Amino acid sequence: MSPQPEKPTLTSEQLTRRLAREKKARAQAEKLLEEKSTELYALNQELHQNVRLLEAGVINAYDGVVITEAHMSYHGPKMIYMNDAFLDITGYTRQELMGKDTGVLYGEKTDIRQLKTMRRLLKSSQPYDGELICYKQDGTEFWMELSIAPVPNKDGEITHFTTIARDITDRRNYEEELKAARLKAEAANMAKSEFLATMSHELRTPMNGIIGMTELLLDTSITDQQKTYAQTVVSSAESLLNIINDILDFSKIESGKFEIEPVPMDLFKTIDHVVALLSPRARAKGLKFERSIHPDTPQYIIGDYVRIEQIIQNLIGNAIKFTERGGVALEVSLADEPRMSSAHIQISVTDSGVGIAKGVQDKIFDKFSQADTSTTRKYGGTGLGLTICQQLVEIMGGTITVDSTPGIGSTFCVTLPLKIDEKQGELAPKPLPTNVVHAATPAIGLGGGRKYHILVVEDNITNQMVVEGILERLGYKVTMASDGKEAIKCVEKDIYDLILMDVQMPIMDGFEATRILRQMEYNDMYHIPPIIALTANAMKGDKEKCFDMGMSDYIGKPIRKDEIEKILSRWTIAIRDNHKA
Repeated sequence: MSPQPEKPTLTSEQLTRRLAREKKARAQAEKLLEEKSTELYALNQELHQNVRLLEAGVINAYDGVVITEAHMSYHGPKMIYMNDAFLDITGYTRQELMGKDTGVLYGEKTDIRQLKTMRRLLKSSQPYDGELICYKQDGTEFWMELSIAPVPNKDGEITHFTTIARDITDRRNYEEELKAARLKAEAANMAKSEFLATMSHELRTPMNGIIGMTELLLDTSITDQQKTYAQTVVSSAESLLNIINDILDFSKIESGKFEIEPVPMDLFKTIDHVVALLSPRARAKGLKFERSIHPDTPQYIIGDYVRIEQIIQNLIGNAIKFTERGGVALEVSLADEPRMSSAHIQISVTDSGVGIAKGVQDKIFDKFSQADTSTTRKYGGTGLGLTICQQLVEIMGGTITVDSTPGIGSTFCVTLPLKIDEKQGELAPKPLPTNVVHAATPAIGLGGGRKYHILVVEDNITNQMVVEGILERLGYKVTMASDGKEAIKCVEKDIYDLILMDVQMPIMDGFEATRILRQMEYNDMYHIPPIIALTANAMKGDKEKCFDMGMSDYIGKPIRKDEIEKILSRWTIAIRDNHKA
């Protein structure tokens, strides 16, 4: 072995320096250890504080809190923690729930589909929010709102689920009460609509007799005084009919059964028609009536001409009614530049009438509301006209405003967004109903001097007299039947060119009679002529129902000579053309 080298001997000075270095390093290590210990202690204290606060928050929470394992058996995951609020909600003790599956809370009325959805979402590590019928410890069912979230560990593996639970039975009961109240209100609204439909029929039937018989009387040789009396009767009856129509329109709008039917229309022609209709009323009061249409206003538009005319007529009618001196002015213009084949048409009606106080202007569009002054109340009315105007305008996407000063006058301004008719005035002809059946094979000699033969099916004696009187004066041959059953017998015995069929009749109504007649035609037993509904029903869907039941056209009561003449003329022309073909 080779000898080991000798270790160098440290001097006392070197040894002193080494000891000083080691002492310094030891002091630094002790200081660092003390700092870290203090920091760790502070963190530990903070952690304990957070855990204590979190536990206190969970324990004292108003909502129930449940922690379950992630593994789910058929009946759900096991519960390993629940706070006092959850125990209060369910009525269980902690010992009764600890370690049990969540299925202990479910029962007969618990929605199986919701449970399957919950299981599917949780198994795919997704949260679940839902409402379930659950059962308390004593078997009482209640609604529980659940919000379940998966809890992953540091590796992202789901180890637990946390659930926030809330008893929402009171809320669900309130919602059910609201739903029941809504259904009850809808049923009441439906009953009201049916009542109004019935009342409409019952009112229109005698109105048909009053107006019809009076117009027939006006066609006879009577004195000027008698003629004045008869015209007053017709005017009063028409005023009453307008009130009935207002109430029905309002009811249809309120029940949501009102629809706008836009078609190609001539705006200028519609305006001129209203002006021609109401000018005599203005002249009778000595009022000046002006009509102005700006040059840039499109003449041909797409809109519901019936409702647009109704709005204009109502506004002008009101202006004339509430104006004693001065005049009424109608102005039609564009509210802005046309865009993409559409334009905002502005219709303004200005009068120099009694005016409306500022405090009342906001109320005049309310239903059954009138300006509450002795000056305006004397004019009467239902208080529905402006309400209907406003609702019609809003249904069409427009606006209506009023600017008025008492004693000076009022201006009502309507703005409607309407499409411009791209055909530039080529108005599409109004087609006949698509379900019109072919006319009966006409008898030999049709058009050669023979009168058209019309079967009128009507149970009311007065209405029979009115219709028969109008038809005979128009040159038709008339046969009367008092109900649908009698009408069928008439068709079996004779040939008719047209049938006017009342809808509501005893023994057999018009719908049933029409169904049987169409079945007879389908079986090639008889050639059935066009059947035109003759009815006082005026609610939405009545006309469509007539067409659906196999009727070919519709005449509403009260029957007016000019209306029945126009409709029958169209059908007799169709019959004549069919005969020529």
